Amino acid sequence: MFASHKRRTLLVDCDLRRPTLHRYFGVKVETGWVQWLETPPEMRPSAPVGIVAITDDLHLLPAGKSPHNPTELLDRLSRRETLQPLLQNYDIVIFDTPPAAVFPDALLLARSCHEMIYVCRYRSVRLAVVRKVLDRFIDSGISCLGVVLNHLPETKARSYGYHGYGTQSAAYYKAYSEKPDA
Repeated sequence: MFASHKRRTLLVDCDLRRPTLHRYFGVKVETGWVQWLETPPEMRPSAPVGIVAITDDLHLLPAGKSPHNPTELLDRLSRRETLQPLLQNYDIVIFDTPPAAVFPDALLLARSCHEMIYVCRYRSVRLAVVRKVLDRFIDSGISCLGVVLNHLPETKARSYGYHGYGTQSAAYYKAYSEKPDA
C-alpha cells in the first residue's frame, strides 16, 4: 500500500529460519542482507547487496542464505549504524519477522522501529498469547498501530464490526479508482 502511494518502500525478509518472501515475489535469491552483514565492515559495501525492485517504489531485500546464528545477526541488523544505509534511501522500511510469540527476533528489531503492525492468522493463536506478545512490545516502548487478522472466513468477516466495512465487493471500490484519461 505504501508503494502504491509513491512512498519508497523496502520490505526486508527477517525470518532467517524460514525465509519465504522471495518466493512470494518470484525472486531468485543469490545473495541477501545476511551475506552483507557477515562481510567484515571494512570490506562491506555501504548498502546491502541483493535488493530487488518489485515495482518502482517497492523493493525487496531477501535474507539470502540461512545462517547458523539468526538471533545474533538480527541483533546486529537492528543497530542504528547498520540500518542507516537502508533508512536514508527509503521512506518506509518494513521488517517481516518470524512469529513473535515463538522467537525473540521481532523484539530485537523493535528497538529500531517507530511502529509495528501485528499480523496473526485467525484461530491459530490464542487471544491470551496475542495479548501477552502485544504487552511485550508495548513494554519495549514500541507503538502498535494495530492487528491484522489473516485467513478470517468471509462469513465471520461480514459480521465483524463496522457492518462488513472491510469486505466490500469489487464494485464498491471501483468508485475510488482513478479514471483513465480520455
